[in-house]
Amino acid sequence: MPTTTHQTIAALLLLLAPPLLAETPQRVVVLDLKVEGDANPAVGTQLTARVAELIARRPEVSVVAPDEVRAMLANEANKQRAGCGEASCLAEIAGALGAELLVSGSVGKIGDAWSVSLSAIDAKQVRTVNRVSATWRGESIALLELAEPLIVRLLADEHEPLTGSLELSGLASGSRILIDGQVRGTAPAGQLGDIPIGSHRLQISAEGYQAIDQDFIVRQGQITSLALQQQASETPFYASWWFWGLAGAAAVGTAAAVTAAVVLLDRPGAGETGVNISVNAGDAVSGGR
Repeated sequence: MPTTTHQTIAALLLLLAPPLLAETPQRVVVLDLKVEGDANPAVGTQLTARVAELIARRPEVSVVAPDEVRAMLANEANKQRAGCGEASCLAEIAGALGAELLVSGSVGKIGDAWSVSLSAIDAKQVRTVNRVSATWRGESIALLELAEPLIVRLLADEHEPLTGSLELSGLASGSRILIDGQVRGTAPAGQLGDIPIGSHRLQISAEGYQAIDQDFIVRQGQITSLALQQQASETPFYASWWFWGLAGAAAVGTAAAVTAAVVLLDRPGAGETGVNISVNAGDAVSGGR
């Protein structure tokens, strides 16, 4: 009986005791993203917070937020590090904060196109272990959505699947579908799979409809559904450049043929018919007016 009691107590102690072999969370430092070009500084602040939030969601990760980094760099002895951009200098910051990994990057805008780049730096080995980037033509608020697949790509395991799918609706039958300049099929195309996560350019073309050209975002293992509406083309076929190109070529060809006929009739010995020939090349093309 005493043996059974001891065994019960031992079992309870094992259940209540903290796991000795539990892994220590990886400590990751997130620096403020640099703002470049025409980008609003507020966008950089919001995107930095979003990056830190997404990294903190990952299992076994502890994030050193940008405000903690700023507090450390505010120290007089660390001010010289504040403007550094090299891996060795950034790794020194991570080391000072007791972190194993440091994430830095930038967000910029040129014209209507945004660009985002992120880098992961191993603080112990002082080297960049991964780098990702993306472009986006659209509203800046969508950059917060784009940050998710970028973080997945940046911190993904070696064999982790990094693809998603696209599903389109509302397209006229036969519409041609291009993704990043590559033809992926015609509507109705069903579900388009094996698309790398991140941002992509979608182009749709169909006879009688205006072209569609927009960006979209693919998430890991998810289906991005886009309901599109094609607008009827307002340009009739006879107002198109190719129509008038063909018409001009026909006019030149007809004028040349008429000139050749007149030259033959004017040749000495060609015969007297008593008929004068006069042809207007413009009338020949239009069929007479």
